[in-house]
Amino acid sequence: MTISATTARTLTNGNGSTTAFAFGFPYRASADLVVILQASDGTESVRTEGTHYTVAGVSNTGTGGFDSATINMVTAPASGEKLLVLRATAATQPLDASDGGSLTAANIEGALDRLTLAVQTALEILGRVAQFKRSTAAATPVLPEPSASRLLGWDASGVNLANYSTTTLAVGAATSAFIATLLDDADQATARTTLGVRWLEGSALAVNFASIANGANSVVQTVTVTGAVLGDFVSISSSATLSGLLAVGYVSAADTVSFFLINQSGGAVDLPAQDFYARVWKRGS
Repeated sequence: MTISATTARTLTNGNGSTTAFAFGFPYRASADLVVILQASDGTESVRTEGTHYTVAGVSNTGTGGFDSATINMVTAPASGEKLLVLRATAATQPLDASDGGSLTAANIEGALDRLTLAVQTALEILGRVAQFKRSTAAATPVLPEPSASRLLGWDASGVNLANYSTTTLAVGAATSAFIATLLDDADQATARTTLGVRWLEGSALAVNFASIANGANSVVQTVTVTGAVLGDFVSISSSATLSGLLAVGYVSAADTVSFFLINQSGGAVDLPAQDFYARVWKRGS
């Protein structure tokens, strides 16, 4: 048979009920097919012919191969699962030709078909391999031996790959030892300290102050700001207009910011409920 198509795989979504999965690419024998069930988490498991599925092929009487087939699964792939059918023709040559015997047109064409399908199998594999751009200078990097909890990276020559720890990668020509100290910080507070970011924040939501007379102060409200200590600097903002009132805040105890409003507007002010935000700057920032 002639082989004009280059398809060598098909991937189909399961639905929990379909068991028959047809494909239209040619193959020589059912042993040349690889059937893989992909779970919803991406895990792949190779299925076994006769145990997990059967193959119903459409024969090509000219060369003894098959033009297409249907994979009949014993158990229907569930929704979220996928069924992958690959052709993986072995790179062998079984034809033992002899003059005037097996050297027929059908056998020769069958051997050529097998060779073509084997080439397509190799091309299908290469199609899933990361490659350099065609304009990249010639390079033949070799992967190092796998090493637990290590990352792959280009070495100083820019030609070979090597295993690196995150700290080693951070302390490179393009970075500094300072960045390495940031990468191993376990939480936000530690990272803030490393970066020298010395402000903290907290909020009090839907605060509804009673009407404040001119020249008077509101009652004091508190906001939890983890990490605040006596002597830190505080600023207060709100989610709506303060109508001329002045917001004053201060650290009144560890992790606690107190704030109140001062009315010097010339008249009584009754604010609607609104959110208030406290930002604390650490001393020395």
